[in-house]
Amino acid sequence: MPVIQEEIQHPPKLRCTNDFVFKTLLTYFPALGQKFLKNISEELMKTHFEALSLSPTEKLSPSSSGKDVRLDISVQTIPMRLINYEMQGYASEMNICNRSAYYAAMLLTQPANKGAAYSELVPVSQVFFLDFPFPPKADQPDKAIHVYQLQEKDEHDVLTNLITIYIIELKKIIQMNHSYQELDGFEKWCWFFEKYDEEISDPIVAEIIQRNDIFKEVVEVMKVISSDPAIRNAAFAHERDLRDKAQIKYDGIQEGIQEGIQLNQLQNAQAMLKDHVPDELILKYIGIRSDQLNSLKAQIASSLIQESEASYDISSPDSPAVNTTEGTEPDESQ
Repeated sequence: MPVIQEEIQHPPKLRCTNDFVFKTLLTYFPALGQKFLKNISEELMKTHFEALSLSPTEKLSPSSSGKDVRLDISVQTIPMRLINYEMQGYASEMNICNRSAYYAAMLLTQPANKGAAYSELVPVSQVFFLDFPFPPKADQPDKAIHVYQLQEKDEHDVLTNLITIYIIELKKIIQMNHSYQELDGFEKWCWFFEKYDEEISDPIVAEIIQRNDIFKEVVEVMKVISSDPAIRNAAFAHERDLRDKAQIKYDGIQEGIQEGIQLNQLQNAQAMLKDHVPDELILKYIGIRSDQLNSLKAQIASSLIQESEASYDISSPDSPAVNTTEGTEPDESQ
């Protein structure tokens, strides 16, 4: 069944893990968005902010040939801190560590820091919500919230708190908690982002909404978003685009792996031919086709002929003889 026809018969659900929906939820009504983001920021960073305001996001590029970055949800707090929130789905799995560092560096160049003295630079926090697994640490396999700063390699003392990167694994938070009572304030947001659907089918999401007034407001915003056909269409189109890009990337990786396997097979078969291994054993254990084996034989035969010809230095009959007798002087009397 074609994808478009399938989506008409079975309309996909709006999920907060769709980064377009995530951004729309937190910016559609600016006053409510600021309230939500203030609560998220305080619960994550365990810090009270007197105020928080949404900053206009802009497309940043460090140079004419540099990689463009658009900060999705950028906020400024009092006390002064710049925070950027990003939802990262499956299409963004590759190079998440480099992405987070790059985004944080771009956040540091926001107008609030331009021209400021080094002692007056505003600290920045880059927050990534991941809808996919992050490589676990061997000694902390269940850790779901990772916080990074610039530290000394051996002693781990912090060089500066100017840049902080938060990487949050939504799925791991779900795996580690099994009831509403186990969730802290920030984990409630993570659970909501990961498990919310329009039917509120998850019982813990239902309990989060029932017991917390701020989540009742979040749901009301989601209802408004869901009832807007333009937003729904844009969200689904964005999801399809990300899915297609991920599939193209996956197909390219698989094609490269297959080419590497085939090259290795041919190299092994060629070595076995040179060692005079019977054809039937090569075909059985290497797994190449008969035509590929015949092609390898022809290549080896051609190579042997070229080597044989190169090993003989046959002088042309028309070339002058070269006198190589040592100590012979020309006879001047002739």
